[in-house]
Amino acid sequence: MIEPMKAKSSLKAAELQDGDIVCFQKAPDKRGSEPISSESEQESISHLTSQLSITDGSGRSTLSKVSHSQLDHIDDARVFYDFLLHRRFVKFFPHPRTATPEQEPFTLPLSGKHEYDQVATKVGEKLKIDPTHLRFWTINVTTGNPKATVKRVQTLQTILNPPYSTFSNNNQRSDALYYELLDMSLSELDTKKALKIVWLSEGITKEVRSHYLTHHMRTYRAAGSL
Repeated sequence: MIEPMKAKSSLKAAELQDGDIVCFQKAPDKRGSEPISSESEQESISHLTSQLSITDGSGRSTLSKVSHSQLDHIDDARVFYDFLLHRRFVKFFPHPRTATPEQEPFTLPLSGKHEYDQVATKVGEKLKIDPTHLRFWTINVTTGNPKATVKRVQTLQTILNPPYSTFSNNNQRSDALYYELLDMSLSELDTKKALKIVWLSEGITKEVRSHYLTHHMRTYRAAGSL
């Protein structure tokens, strides 16, 4: 909890006691003197995330040095501490199905308040790809294999730590995700469904080959015989 203090208020009136912490910041300019809105606050948190980077060469996550000029856009200390409160260091691994030898795991500092599309944007900036073609998977903590696809209508906090407790959730890593590169946008993929087609050359006794197709999720009524 962070509450603003009045400059002409006495220590007694401010109810300051032993152990209290006073946070101070440089006075904002005229443009930053107006009350900050929730929308601009979220933009500041998102922009702050992009300014922070992780150096994991030693296996430990540490914040890189950020100049004061890079942080001038933060007009309220509450925004900065709100980010620190909800900050999550998430490690991203390439999905085994689409991974290439050039792709390596990386770690990003994100806010637990970030929604799916915001997380995809940060990962897309790191990979220099279109974020709409990214799909995330949770990770099985025991086997390390992809577990389940992540729903888009979630925040990072609920993705890594689901609110309901089940065995499947307890078996999920809370600090890492797989990312998969798609041939189409995720919104387009959501309108389609995978369909397996098996070609039988000699009746039902011999299976020659199988094919996986993706088609639009539309229902048709079939009549007659094949």
